Amino acid sequence: MDNEEGRSDYFRDYRKEYDKQNKYVNVRLEMKDFKRLEARAKKLKKPTSTYLRELAFAQLDGSTIIPPEFEEGMKEHNRLIRNIANNLNQIAHQTNIFHEVDQAVVFQHLRDLDAKVQAFIEGELNQ
Repeated sequence: MDNEEGRSDYFRDYRKEYDKQNKYVNVRLEMKDFKRLEARAKKLKKPTSTYLRELAFAQLDGSTIIPPEFEEGMKEHNRLIRNIANNLNQIAHQTNIFHEVDQAVVFQHLRDLDAKVQAFIEGELNQ
């Protein structure tokens, strides 16, 4: 019995400390809204409550939750842009084309391309 009582005291004290640091928030949703939320959370492989919490704080912080598949696409895009820049640089060294073309202009075009793609993506995410 003594062990049971010690265990009970431990959990009671733990719960008091836990409640000081955490707050439960209940939200009532219509079933149609819950189903939408649940479907999106499942698509992202997250628990519904976790996804709702992420959405709430993203809204408060003025940020956007980026879906994993979109993030992977962005990484691939950035890798390809860097490859293009690297290839241009190698071609330029081999053929000395930058004697006739301003190197800064070429690389500025690449930066502009990247900026336009980023702006497009942000526009798509904010819809």
